Amino acid sequence: SSDVCSSDLRIPAVRWRRQNAPLEVFVHSTLSAVETIAFWMLTSVLGLATVTLQFSNDNTFPLAVAHALAGYLWLAVVPLILWSAVASSRPRVGAAVVVFACTLAWVAPGHVPTTPRGEPELRLASANVLMVHQDPDRVIADLVTQDPDLIVLQEISHQWADAIEHSDALEAWPHRLIHPLDGSFGVAVLSKVPLHMTIEDLAGIPMAKVELTLNGQRIDVYDVHTLPPRSDDYAAIWSEQMTLLADRVRTSPVPVILAGDFNATRHHPSYKRLTGAGLNDAHAQVGRASAKTWPNGLFPVPSLRLDHVLVGDGITVHAVAEGPANGSDHKPLFVDLGWDGPLRGS
Repeated sequence: SSDVCSSDLRIPAVRWRRQNAPLEVFVHSTLSAVETIAFWMLTSVLGLATVTLQFSNDNTFPLAVAHALAGYLWLAVVPLILWSAVASSRPRVGAAVVVFACTLAWVAPGHVPTTPRGEPELRLASANVLMVHQDPDRVIADLVTQDPDLIVLQEISHQWADAIEHSDALEAWPHRLIHPLDGSFGVAVLSKVPLHMTIEDLAGIPMAKVELTLNGQRIDVYDVHTLPPRSDDYAAIWSEQMTLLADRVRTSPVPVILAGDFNATRHHPSYKRLTGAGLNDAHAQVGRASAKTWPNGLFPVPSLRLDHVLVGDGITVHAVAEGPANGSDHKPLFVDLGWDGPLRGS
């Protein structure tokens, strides 16, 4: 009798499933279709973003931000690969992997170090010191500890100029060009040896120029701080500044070093104009292209490398290091350089 009773209980359930089978099939197929459409839409959007960034300019605020974050685009594709793997769909896995490879191409270059010839002859320090820094001695101490031959600084306010002039720790760098401003675009250069230093204009922003010699070769060093592309107007001027820098490099009769805060990542087309003009990224030369310098823990935004040292042909990069967090929103850079090219210019 127990078997009969259990059979009687199952009959309504079986009958209910049979009656509602079309509904179950419909719901399942609908959810599956929605899931598939969502995957392909997301994959298409990421693929389109990759292509768009590859061929677009960066002279507007939205595009400048998009290019700045391009180095993180590959992270958005990783969930798509896992998603397609869980769905056991080979076409979807293949599509996600292709998009992943394209996005990874943004960050892959610059991670194989070159082997420089010769010996380092110059240690260059570059730092955006933050014009409203409350403890300049802290930054100065970090700079002095590394004992650079040449120091180029950005965001030099009048308060910073006073701190530099009255710092006993900087006595070993008596040769100076200090150009303070009330805003963020004052610059300063400090050297252990006498050098010819001038202030030049970069589309309305001061830029220090230093003439030095490495192994008999004259080299021009520029202390750069471009406008941040935080609006369409600023982005247009910033893009123009980057173009002017590239033009200066191309037309220079001597090799050039650009150092400072470019408000650009290596993924920006404006930055690529500089490398296209014949400059090499010091971080990439030592295989550390993904190093970060900003915001140095001060702001909750994705870390980027906005600070760069770019060197012309013949200038060798022996070492690159970022300084510690010292109260500025930018980490200082310390780069050991040498000369291994043919002499040119005068």
